[in-house]
Amino acid sequence: MALTFSTPITLESGITLSNAYGRVTAQDEYIGTMLQAYVELFVSEAAFTAGAKGIQTGVFNQYTSVAYDRSTMGVDILDLAHDALVASLAAQGITAEKSL
Repeated sequence: MALTFSTPITLESGITLSNAYGRVTAQDEYIGTMLQAYVELFVSEAAFTAGAKGIQTGVFNQYTSVAYDRSTMGVDILDLAHDALVASLAAQGITAEKSL
């Protein structure tokens, strides 16, 4: 699972990516009430697959944390992290969608 960005992203260097590919990392806090999520950007899925280094944008927040209740939200924290990041990015004016 990944995020596909459709909003152009202008990096601090001035380079604009017309779209991007993001891999998500999720972590459940040890007490199980918060999820931490981070998306690492790549120029494309092919770049990620080839082992390219991720891109630090410097222009939007790639981290988010959300309240988590396993009994009502389930146990798939990676899926929940993707949803949390989509919402966080949308609040920053960035459009991203989950892709399988």
